Amino acid sequence: MRTIATAYYYTFYQLHRLWSKIDNPLMSVFYRAELCIMVLKLWLFLVVYGYTCVLLGIKSTISIEKPIGFLPIVLVLLSTHYLLSKPGKWQSYFEVFEKWPRRKNRIAGLMVWAAVLLIAVNLFISIHLVRQVKN
Repeated sequence: MRTIATAYYYTFYQLHRLWSKIDNPLMSVFYRAELCIMVLKLWLFLVVYGYTCVLLGIKSTISIEKPIGFLPIVLVLLSTHYLLSKPGKWQSYFEVFEKWPRRKNRIAGLMVWAAVLLIAVNLFISIHLVRQVKN
């Protein structure tokens, strides 16, 4: 379980570092990184849901009026708020990540960005496959 938490906070750390390099007076760095985490979670849900529909041969549409549409949004908001609302928790992880050797940080960073790319590519593939399902 600790490994999953470390991966989650390291992903947030990478996004936080990315957004800290881009100046935007309208949104804080923390908010932009948090928003990216929420979007990634929703995309991951859509990928899993899309592939499930394809495997089961179900033609599905996601609507905000159905539980399958609003429940993931609520779960993403609650989980992100719970995991990132206590600054001491994620800041302590940041301190640990800053002390990592440069090589370890690079490898972990590549893994994070590969996972983000994998989620994004699979989102488009799953949407394409769901559209081809005939019911």
